[in-house]
Amino acid sequence: MLRPYYYSLLATLILALGADMLRAQTPQYSILQVNVGVGTWGRHLNNLGQVAGVVGNRAVLTRPNTAFNPATDYLDPATRQSFALSVNDLGEVAGYINLQDGSANPFHGTHSQPNAPFNLAQLDFGYNLPYGINNSGATTGPGGNGYAFRTSNDGQALTITSLGSLGEIGLPSNQASYGLAINNSGVVTGWAGTTNAIHAFRTAGATMIPATDDLGVLGTGDFSQGQAINNAGVVVGYSNLILSGNIDHAFRAVPGQAMQDLGTLGGSAAVANGINNQGWIVGASEWFPGFDGRDAFLWRNGQMQDLNELVYGPDTHLLYSAIDINNSGQILAFGPDVGLLLLTPVPEPSTAFLLMVGICTCIRVCNRYKR
Repeated sequence: MLRPYYYSLLATLILALGADMLRAQTPQYSILQVNVGVGTWGRHLNNLGQVAGVVGNRAVLTRPNTAFNPATDYLDPATRQSFALSVNDLGEVAGYINLQDGSANPFHGTHSQPNAPFNLAQLDFGYNLPYGINNSGATTGPGGNGYAFRTSNDGQALTITSLGSLGEIGLPSNQASYGLAINNSGVVTGWAGTTNAIHAFRTAGATMIPATDDLGVLGTGDFSQGQAINNAGVVVGYSNLILSGNIDHAFRAVPGQAMQDLGTLGGSAAVANGINNQGWIVGASEWFPGFDGRDAFLWRNGQMQDLNELVYGPDTHLLYSAIDINNSGQILAFGPDVGLLLLTPVPEPSTAFLLMVGICTCIRVCNRYKR
């Protein structure tokens, strides 16, 4: 007959194995529906859990970890279009406003004061449209002159610096470069024309230096775009794989290393949209060859995972895209049937903790047996 401590050891192993099986089947995120309906889209998520985006053609900024509230969250009057594109940890929002004044270019860029509405009388970027903002209030975006820009705001005067390009191919849009994101060191990423292609870039200087700032492409492609950058300078985005091809893969570009192909969830295309300071990456990927449907993904520890499985369980396809991720691991995601969602990681007991509980139980049983 087995002694009591053998039973206790067996129970401990079963407890640990059972915990792993349960963890694989249990949703790993809580779900907050930020908003649902036509005309809702999210653009950026800060480290406080605030979402910047658009509802019904109007810029919005939500309160931390809270669903959209039309009474408090609009950033501009209903009489004109406005767009919130990025928010920093102070609650300052970068975006632009359509003045609808009949001019050739009615769009004016701006960024708000912390958790305050847009105010063009206080800060007007003109035709420069800020897409990204960092915690110092510096912004980047596409400039009215056709080049990406970086701004700095010393509280008295706004300085706008044109960043040039990687060689300036003649583009039909007359846009030679486009800034999309900026980290807390002022390093900018986006896309820029070379002499014969369009490449993702990463630049810290006043103007781009092709030899050091060009991130290249995957395979033999001719297009890549940097979508996001973390404070370590790691850029994520997407690149086509063959010349003039329409097969795109998500990439990661670490400073000093070649662009890395992150692959897909099983289909032929993927795009990376966001990265946090832990290096976790989110985006969207086709999940079956020859099928156009896309699923949101989370890339961490060298592996791309279908976010639907982590949130809803196996064989679900409700989340179409993961838009952004913050340093707490919260993810901003979207699905046509579920709307705009804020996903928050759910703490769970680790296998090591459960093993410790089992071992302590074993020792207690053994001591009782000895008496």
